[in-house]
Amino acid sequence: MVTGRTEHGRTAGFSSSGIPASFRSVRGLGLVIVAGATAVTGLRAVELVLTWQLSARLQEWEADGFGAAEDSLNRWVAAVGSVTWIAMGLQMVTGLLFITWVYRARRNAELLCSAQHRLPGVWAIVGFLPVVNWIVPPILVDDIQRASDPATPRNAVRLVPSSTTRYVVVWWFSFVLAATLYFLAYLLSIGVRRGLEDSAVSAGAGLLVHVTGLILLAIAAGLLTVLLTRIGRWQAERAEYIGADPEPEAAVVAPAAAPSVPGVGPVPQLAPGGLGIVAAALSCTVVVGPALIAVASPNYQTVRDTPTGTAEYEAAMDAWAPLTLLGIFVWGVTLMLAGVLFLCWLWRARINAEYLDPNVHTLGRGWTIGSWFLPLGNLVLPALVVGDVHRAGRPGGAAGAGYSPLVAFWWLSWLTTWIWTWLALLLQQPILWWATTGFFALTAALLVPVIRQIDGGQQAAAEPRYAAAWQQPTS
Repeated sequence: MVTGRTEHGRTAGFSSSGIPASFRSVRGLGLVIVAGATAVTGLRAVELVLTWQLSARLQEWEADGFGAAEDSLNRWVAAVGSVTWIAMGLQMVTGLLFITWVYRARRNAELLCSAQHRLPGVWAIVGFLPVVNWIVPPILVDDIQRASDPATPRNAVRLVPSSTTRYVVVWWFSFVLAATLYFLAYLLSIGVRRGLEDSAVSAGAGLLVHVTGLILLAIAAGLLTVLLTRIGRWQAERAEYIGADPEPEAAVVAPAAAPSVPGVGPVPQLAPGGLGIVAAALSCTVVVGPALIAVASPNYQTVRDTPTGTAEYEAAMDAWAPLTLLGIFVWGVTLMLAGVLFLCWLWRARINAEYLDPNVHTLGRGWTIGSWFLPLGNLVLPALVVGDVHRAGRPGGAAGAGYSPLVAFWWLSWLTTWIWTWLALLLQQPILWWATTGFFALTAALLVPVIRQIDGGQQAAAEPRYAAAWQQPTS
């Protein structure tokens, strides 16, 4: 075994083939994951065919007066259930293997390229926990492919988007939408799956949604195959190159902790785009849930004033309850996703702001998250945190700069939104629900420029520091 230098400046052992000893190829694991994804897609196709056949058998069974073929029908129900459980089990195993692949590939990427990723390494595991796993995985995979891309210099300062980034976006969008549609298809076809009396409209809609989900799942599996194959090949090729021709010590670029420049603070490691854009986009989706509740709310008065059990009551309940429950579900999911992503972005922006101006912050770093969960304190403290982060990236620095009126208006809108929300929940009046919807829309509209100004200000403030600290990296 010989030794050489990695881009991080650490001495690493190399095997006789020239590959760093700490490098672990992900090509074999990627092939296993591709095989698992293909098998899951095939099982979902079988599930679709069996569900369609079960629906046809159920309609025949109903037409015959619920008679002769009950045993046969039960076997169809069991077959559909078995295939569903096998597909879900295999998908879970494939998912665990994919988490292992991300962890390995992330470590390889950090070894092969010195640029900092948008999320810390711990997110390669934590990012797959419930709720955050809707957003974090594509960011991880995109950074891995950017760092593994042969076009990215090994001593790069930042990871910029590449031609493969669009594949990551379409892959994850297809997968998430497919998962959502499968859940909806299951709800629509739950009567068919249990062998109960069937509604032709519901069963037909469930099959249509199932077909759409299968198409999206196949697209996601195909793009995942491209990503895993390409990244595995890129990493193997770059590892061999580093082992065969390690960079001399004098040419090693400084590790992730950037050097200081006389007269200015340390250089923050900023990645363009990413969390801020996603958080801003998700904040705009929160308005959908209250809007659905507002549409259904006029029927609540009829439900409350009509005697239970009457035809008018049942009609009003059918018009109010399903749409309201859907609105509550959509509202909760979008609010949680947007909130988690916003806090992740705010934490990173706060760290960057400390590099740009460590003296501007009124509160400690822990309050970036904690301020939102402190009763009464969460009426003021989060606005101070965001305001300080915004000031740190202002042109010319934060010295003497006051708090932004935009941040103040956004926070006032946020507080007003929740006042209207509580009034709407308490009084259940349509006008209050529409007011709540309007204020959620206003808050989202104000948050988008706040995020864009902070991201843009931090990028603009960091550029001169990069130029002073490093020469432009070369491949």
